[in-house]
This record gives sequence, structure tokens and C-alpha cells, in this order.
Amino acid sequence: MALRQRTVGALRWDGKAWRRWNGRRWAKALYSPDRMRLTLPTPLREDPTIPHSRREHLLAQAVAAEVASGADVVLPGSVTTVVGRRRRVSHLVHALLTLLTLGMWAVVWIAMCLARTQDRVRLEVDEWGHVWGVEGNPAH
Repeated sequence: MALRQRTVGALRWDGKAWRRWNGRRWAKALYSPDRMRLTLPTPLREDPTIPHSRREHLLAQAVAAEVASGADVVLPGSVTTVVGRRRRVSHLVHALLTLLTLGMWAVVWIAMCLARTQDRVRLEVDEWGHVWGVEGNPAH
């Protein structure tokens, strides 16, 4: 059995819902104007496409929801937008380790707080209005 090459944006029916390859895994749509449509086995390419202005509006709604839940807009666009979330530091675990090591772990804790990075997700809206996330820098 030959392995199929996975490309970002490839769609597949998993028996319950449509999923899209995001570069790391098969993921569900983050947002959709019709969530129930994604649970029907009929190929999405058979649906009529929506106008560019409607796609922009749907992406704007998805970005607004991401920002409301704590994300920052890194790079805005009309059909793709990159959002980022700062990685969390588990302060409780670090506090316990600092106590157990008599303060020596505090150096690691401070370094982790200062060096926090962002996890970035590129939100893309397809021609049918479904918004999908592409994580980090996926292999194409």
C-alpha cells in the first residue's frame, strides 16, 4: 500500500466529520458558517463557493473570537491571518520546585518567564467559508 503525500490543506472524511491536514495532524475546522455541513460525507468541493467579501467577514469573526479568548493578531490578511498566544508558565510547579531546591530552581523559573515564546496559528478561510488553523511552520 503506497503512502499518500500529505499537503497542507488536503481534506479527508474520517467517518464523522471533514478534517484538514494542518501540517502536523488532521484537524477539525475552527469556525464554520454551517457546522452541520462538516458532518455530511458529501465532498465539500461539490458545494457552491462563497464570495470573497463573505470569506473576509467569516475570517474576521474567527479572528475576533480568537482575540476575545486571549490571542494577539500577529499578521492580518484578507483570507489568512496569523494569531499568536503566549505560552503559559506553570507557576505552581515552579514554586514547588523552588521550595524543594531551597531557591536554586528560581533561576530556571525566571529564565522561563523571560523567554516565553508565542505559539502561532495561521487562520485560513476556504472557498466555502470554513476557517481552518495551520499551526507553526508545518512541513508542506
